[in-house]
Amino acid sequence: MRYHVLTLMVFLGVVGCATSAPETTDLACYWNVETPVLRQGSGKVHGSKSLATDACAAISRRSFVVRTELSVNGQALAKPTLVVYEGEQGKIVIDGTLSFALTVNHQTDDSALVATDISLSGERIAPSLLVNLGEPASVTIDKTTLSLIVEEVGANDA
Repeated sequence: MRYHVLTLMVFLGVVGCATSAPETTDLACYWNVETPVLRQGSGKVHGSKSLATDACAAISRRSFVVRTELSVNGQALAKPTLVVYEGEQGKIVIDGTLSFALTVNHQTDDSALVATDISLSGERIAPSLLVNLGEPASVTIDKTTLSLIVEEVGANDA
């Protein structure tokens, strides 16, 4: 009977942790429970083992500010600034003719990979750039130039 109570406590612990988490991207839920190890063929407890550790620990999320300039034939079309969490897409649409999306992934202490998806008047380009944080970077494809500066804003402990 004692072992059934332990199983119920583990189940309640998991349900309580999962239902209290506001978003799965913000919290990782684990529980630390010692479970009995039974010797096969007998009802005697032989020892115990730990299932997991660290209850509902917050995950650190990096965020970046990305200052961009998009130009065609040297004429600036837009200069959007986006603030994004690492790995999450930021997107803007201007007058239904320009769609600009980007995702930033941290690489080293001083660099990040920026993947973009730009649609302008039905034409699409999707350059990716490995950039040094805080330094200007640019790429030109056909007549379209994308210039940007990426800075890490910091980590947010959710």
